[in-house]
Amino acid sequence: MEALASIPDRDRQPASVPEAGYPLQCSEAAREEDNVILKFNVRRNGKPANIEVIASTNACFVDHAIKAAKKWRYNCVDNDGLSGIEVKLSYHFRDKRSSIAAASYDPDNCEQPNSELAFAKPVGRMPPSYPERCMYNASKTEEVLVTYDVLPSGATDNIRVSNSTHECLNSAAVASVAKWKYQCSTDGKLDLQTIITFQLEGEGPTHKGVAACYIFDRSKYKAAEIISDPTLGQFCTQDPFYAAQCSWKAGKKEHVVLSFDVTADGRVHEIVVEKSTNTCFDDFAKMSLSQKQYARSNAGYENIGAVFVYEKEEIDD
Repeated sequence: MEALASIPDRDRQPASVPEAGYPLQCSEAAREEDNVILKFNVRRNGKPANIEVIASTNACFVDHAIKAAKKWRYNCVDNDGLSGIEVKLSYHFRDKRSSIAAASYDPDNCEQPNSELAFAKPVGRMPPSYPERCMYNASKTEEVLVTYDVLPSGATDNIRVSNSTHECLNSAAVASVAKWKYQCSTDGKLDLQTIITFQLEGEGPTHKGVAACYIFDRSKYKAAEIISDPTLGQFCTQDPFYAAQCSWKAGKKEHVVLSFDVTADGRVHEIVVEKSTNTCFDDFAKMSLSQKQYARSNAGYENIGAVFVYEKEEIDD
């Protein structure tokens, strides 16, 4: 597999064209030759800008082509730069297995496997770490199905998630497989699959709690003042709820500070989390705030603040 660039305008050739390489993830549905035609301008510093896709025979190659073009460099140009440059990137397909076998293979530093079964087992497997942010709304057992290739050197490559019971854990599963090491081989291995299991210990969230919301004028008060003295703010018209799935890792009292604007027709928009003591509550606070409705006004309102307070109740023994 290879990628070649064709620039019709010979007077406007780039000074530097790094090798693009062939994206293995596109090889399954690839033709013998796939093309992506790009159009872009060049800034005074020689870097391509405003890259547009004019045509493509396979959408899978588009992102790869754009990233490749961004690495090109032109000689310094005049103050107006260059405009309307068209480039065709051609991706030539050979047998997928031959492409993976072309990766580095050093027989002097590789111990050959004794059998196909021996190769199918990694010699080094890094267990996944469980991201704390994913624990709040996770079931006791979650699974991520990962598909990947193995290079002749034994390293994993082209790692992708094929199925998942909890998307928050996908990146942790991929990061784990990326550290695996297999025995060396002459032609590698394609499309292996494994299930990464994430197991929570204990019973998970069992606490309940209460929540309150206060609206305040950010030009008059600071969020810290509202937190310490809620009487300075006004109660939200919608009663927020305490998300039980967040209680497992929550302290006795957590708060989320947000800012937002109000449109002329009374809708809350531009909600931004300014500060949070527990990010698990952030989305619940934003959802609750988005349901608040103001009266219509000529120009709406800006720079309004909100504080959501989540207080966990003690468990009865």
